[in-house]
Amino acid sequence: MGIKDWILNHYLPGLLVALTIIILTAIYSVIKTGNGITIYTEIPIIIWIIIAIILLIWIIIVFIRNRMNDNTFPMGFVPRGEWVNIGSEKYGGVIWRIKQPKPVYLTNIRNDTSSIQVESTPRCPNCETELDIKDKYLWYSWWCVECGFKLRTWNNNEKIKRLVEKKVERKLERENPK
Repeated sequence: MGIKDWILNHYLPGLLVALTIIILTAIYSVIKTGNGITIYTEIPIIIWIIIAIILLIWIIIVFIRNRMNDNTFPMGFVPRGEWVNIGSEKYGGVIWRIKQPKPVYLTNIRNDTSSIQVESTPRCPNCETELDIKDKYLWYSWWCVECGFKLRTWNNNEKIKRLVEKKVERKLERENPK
């Protein structure tokens, strides 16, 4: 996604709303007073400052939200057979299960770092139940339905999942140098 698409998708709708309000206010001023600018001069400066602050806060929130969601797609390696759990990794205060495709022949697939996949849903560090993930707009909440464990994070699941995959791949590379 280029900068043009990003601006069109995230900032343009809000700017169009602001522009529509300005135009509708000018139309109202023309109907009421006969002059399109009269109503703008009658609005106190404090109102203009409040509008500018609200617009600035909106721009900051859109920027933060876009940094949280890096728009990743949950696609990856898909094996022909089934997956085998090869372990787990504690990262970000939760447990992530690591899996690889089940070996077809007598090969040691644990050494192959290209087929490692981390489960997309983290598990509770207390009872290892899959956590329920809720998007709270400016953060994500992970909640365990079994024991009530709660955790907030700024990063989305896919971003943390990629970090865990990198960490596990590096750990396997250290254990099994070529």
